[in-house]
Amino acid sequence: MIRNQTTKISIAIIIILHVVGTIGTLHESTRSLVIGLTPINLALSSLILIINHANRSIRFWIFVLLSITLGYVAEVVGVATKMIFGEYQYGAVLGFQVFEVPLIIGLNWFMLSYAIGAMVNRYVRIAKPLIAAVLMVILDVIIEPVAVKLDYWSWVGDSIPLQNYLGWFVISLIIQFSFQQLLPQTHSKIAIPLILSQIGYFIGILLFL
Repeated sequence: MIRNQTTKISIAIIIILHVVGTIGTLHESTRSLVIGLTPINLALSSLILIINHANRSIRFWIFVLLSITLGYVAEVVGVATKMIFGEYQYGAVLGFQVFEVPLIIGLNWFMLSYAIGAMVNRYVRIAKPLIAAVLMVILDVIIEPVAVKLDYWSWVGDSIPLQNYLGWFVISLIIQFSFQQLLPQTHSKIAIPLILSQIGYFIGILLFL
């Protein structure tokens, strides 16, 4: 009973965060304030996923640490060498940076990877890491033009290279393989509302800003 109540409250918070975020971003008077709160939104969404995970075992925490670390290191190497995603740099919107990459990016990799991994577990029976990685790339296709518009990051030449999506696929596939090894039975009622809220936010900004 308590868990069901927690789930309902969590879903409501996620939806409210993204609806308010969309409206606030679309209005010029509140845009800079709302965009500046993006790291808090990402951190809170990640915390909600963690709180709602049924069994926070050592295997769960290993995945949390692995996805954050691998995602962050990939971004650091990518920014420094231009070899993974292409030539890009982060703006100031996502907060404090180490090695020219916002710390919150590692948490973002965990959040998206966990949510999509749990969603795939619920509906897919075969090739789960592959399908989850493809979904991660599809989500990135939606995110990229808005992220550039809001100065999350920028690409040299103002063109998003195919290399970015290939890099996303490879890193996502590694993380999703780890997810299936560590948390093969994980489902989450939070996953779909979170991913749909993310998609709704980015499509809303893309269409109306």
